[in-house]
Amino acid sequence: EGGVPRHSSAVRSVSCEAGPEDPVRLETFHAWMAALAEERSDDLYRIKGILSLEKSDSVYVFQGVCGELKGRAMRKWGEGEERRSELVLIGKNLDPAPIQASFRS
Repeated sequence: EGGVPRHSSAVRSVSCEAGPEDPVRLETFHAWMAALAEERSDDLYRIKGILSLEKSDSVYVFQGVCGELKGRAMRKWGEGEERRSELVLIGKNLDPAPIQASFRS
C-alpha cells in the first residue's frame, strides 16, 4: 500500500563473472544468451553487462529487455583497466548455480 510497488519474493538478480584470464567468445555468448532468453522468456526481465571479448580490445556492452537482446563494442579498454566480464540477469525463479555454470562453460 501507499503507492510503493511490491515485487514477488521470486524476483531476484543473478550475477555472472569471468576474469581477465577467461575472455568471452562472442559467438558462444550470443548462442548461450539466445537459448537462455528463449528458454526463460517468461521469467527473464532484464539483462545488462559488459564483456571482455576474445580477440578484441573493446569493451562489449550487452543488454536485454523482454526478449530483445542487443550488444555492441563501445570503447577501448583503458590502460591498466582490468578486462573482466560482468553480466546481471533480473527475473523470477532464477536459479543462480546453473546459470552461472553455463555462462562459464
